[in-house]
Amino acid sequence: MEHILPQTPTKAYWKNQFRQFTAEEIKTLSATLGNMLPLSQSINSRLQNDSFEEKKNRGYYNGSHSEIEVSKESDWDANKIYERGIKLLHFMEERWNFKFASQEQMEELLHISFVNDGRDIPPELIEEESSAEEIVVPSDISDDDLKLQFWTKALPVIVDAFGGNSTYSNVSPSTRSTLDGFVGIGGINLYCTMRLRKHTLSANIWIDVKNREKNKKIFDVMFARKDNIEKIVPYAIGWNRGVKRSSTVNVEIENVDFNDTGRWPELIDFLATTCVALKSELITACADELHAVIDGD
Repeated sequence: MEHILPQTPTKAYWKNQFRQFTAEEIKTLSATLGNMLPLSQSINSRLQNDSFEEKKNRGYYNGSHSEIEVSKESDWDANKIYERGIKLLHFMEERWNFKFASQEQMEELLHISFVNDGRDIPPELIEEESSAEEIVVPSDISDDDLKLQFWTKALPVIVDAFGGNSTYSNVSPSTRSTLDGFVGIGGINLYCTMRLRKHTLSANIWIDVKNREKNKKIFDVMFARKDNIEKIVPYAIGWNRGVKRSSTVNVEIENVDFNDTGRWPELIDFLATTCVALKSELITACADELHAVIDGD
């Protein structure tokens, strides 16, 4: 589900289109029915804070009937959100054969009656888009929204670090604490973890081929390359040879304040470079040995 007007708009386009509204009103506009758009393609979930024209060109034009209808608009402002919300409520009336009590009731359901209060519109803002767009996170953001925003910023960088191959190219941002990659060997997993409560960020390999002894052998194959990986990764590497079942390799940094968005580029670079190193040195470089262990008796 896409918020056409982003939940936390930062680009100049959105700031200008909604410049007469307060931050709280913009938050309400973003969440109202007329601004919500179901997407037909998962790649569209990455549109996020792009301008309306960029969103149309990258996804809406070739999407569902609803997306195509929205793509016909020349721009997106509060009046368009209001009009689409009313239109969708009328659609509900026809679809389920009922009637709202009044126009006032419909407006109450949308929660955006302030759109039509006749307020003055300030002069258009003059703002140059920064090549390195500022990351803005509201102080009252929920944990889920914070994780979604962080992964949304991190994922394209991680995909690029892998050269656009399938390791992370088919992954979408989510509200989970982990971001899982694909390495092509069953039972061996590469993933990133952000733990808000523990203030840690890590790149990890998890080994579990449903066989305790094989798990240990796979770990030993990777551990044999310990010197190689430690020359590449400038952080402490945790090696955990599980006794009961799974084994892990972890590279973790501590004391991370995820609300300090000024550090996000540094944190994202850490994940990207470390994940590439872990896969290259501990999975790809010894793939034949790993397959031999997994396929052996």
